[in-house]
Amino acid sequence: MHFASGHTRTVLLIGGVAIKFASLFQPRYWLHGLKRLRLFAQRREVGGRLRHYHPNPLAGGILYYFWGMRSNLLERDIWRDCQHLPLAPTYVSFWGLVNIQRRGTPIQTHELALCPFRDLAQEHPNWSDLHKPEHFCWIGDRICLIDCGGPELGEALRAYRKIPVATGRLRTQTT
Repeated sequence: MHFASGHTRTVLLIGGVAIKFASLFQPRYWLHGLKRLRLFAQRREVGGRLRHYHPNPLAGGILYYFWGMRSNLLERDIWRDCQHLPLAPTYVSFWGLVNIQRRGTPIQTHELALCPFRDLAQEHPNWSDLHKPEHFCWIGDRICLIDCGGPELGEALRAYRKIPVATGRLRTQTT
């Protein structure tokens, strides 16, 4: 059993599953959010930063605190819509509060070049989900994306539904 924490979710790794909890109920998450909002206010960037989450800054502020739930729901929807893509399967989502996904074997840094969606990574250098090895894993004989809860990435992956893609490479080819 192992815990990992991101910006909006905490992941519990047990056996062959990853359980992703939205970070709604963690005081440190709310304190971190308040500190960031204070920093944005000092820089007079609050409206612009919150518009990243929604065109209306008030709605953006609400979404900011519920982003973990939104990420879980997006991952569930993307998996449901794009099961042919090399994504970690989402078995179940409980209203976005908790997602249960298949767990894979972490990839090594040198294997990042073999990951699917390299063309998207080059096209969008600011999408950190596609540039870090911790966002990919081996599931069976292919490398899969395990963190696809961002809305921009989700739309790009949905567009891939219509385009045939390489679905990873055999593990024996990476050695």
